Amino acid sequence: MSLASIPFTLTSNFTAHITGNTTNVNVADLFSNDILYGDNQKTIVIDSGVTVGAAVHTWGNVQYHANYVFALYVPGYRGTIYILNKGTILGGGGRAASSPDVTLNYNKIQGEGGTAIYVDGGNPGARGNGIFIDNQGSIYGGGGAGGLGGTGGQGRTSSSGYYAYPLCTCPVCCGKPCSNTAPCSGGTTFGNGCAEGGLRWFCPYTSYTYYDGGDGGYGGYGAGSDTGATPGGGYSGSAGGTNAGDGGDGGTGGTYGNTGDTGDTGFNGNYTNGSAGSAGGLAGYYLYEREPSSGNYGSIVHFINQGTVGGRTTVSTNGLQVPGGF
Repeated sequence: MSLASIPFTLTSNFTAHITGNTTNVNVADLFSNDILYGDNQKTIVIDSGVTVGAAVHTWGNVQYHANYVFALYVPGYRGTIYILNKGTILGGGGRAASSPDVTLNYNKIQGEGGTAIYVDGGNPGARGNGIFIDNQGSIYGGGGAGGLGGTGGQGRTSSSGYYAYPLCTCPVCCGKPCSNTAPCSGGTTFGNGCAEGGLRWFCPYTSYTYYDGGDGGYGGYGAGSDTGATPGGGYSGSAGGTNAGDGGDGGTGGTYGNTGDTGDTGFNGNYTNGSAGSAGGLAGYYLYEREPSSGNYGSIVHFINQGTVGGRTTVSTNGLQVPGGF
């Protein structure tokens, strides 16, 4: 996102107020490079009533979203960064891979909700003194997608009949094979006459034809900044073949910061039972700090929560006093 498209006010060289709803904010777009990589204190304030979300990005036929696109991205930096959130920061909703909700997934873990705040501590370009995040509003990871429904059980049909085999009780013509004893139990001669190759013994048989169960339905999308507050319902499973079970319905996506529902079990066929549905996608991270790429780089994130959060995090909440600026 370009600098001009983010609704913010730079009240000083080192303080930026985000004043309107926006998506995919990169902190590098809020400050010039000499400030971002300078040994100074940088302050970002997200005003009350403002939502910072994560929008789907599409380049060509490749769609990036959810856990690959972040609502607020903090790149490598120097100095100290203070973030005061009085508004709402939302990750994108998770989607089941290959579902009708998605054109194409790239770098995406199946069904996981998106990340709200991503701190790139693994960037070796610069190491800051620390990031202080004071949450006085709401921060949610995206809801996970619903799980895939289970496959329906196999169906089967049968047909019965008899096949003939000669017994060696009559003259056998032309070297044809025959059996000295009844070749099967439960058979019959259906008469006493001789036939070419010997007296015919008729053996009963049963043959089976198998039919696949229906495919499970895709899970619904999770709630997120790009999908809305109401998660999507799962898609219906497809019908099975003759005597086979239908696929189970996909699970409903998770609400903000919650895991998606497990998909329904597929229905039983007359031959095998339906399989269990898969688990829903995990909730997105409300705060994720990437591990440093070496011991010499990385950031220390201090998170002070005075508001509401939902989802997962890699950063523990602590009660440190936020220094300056707030």
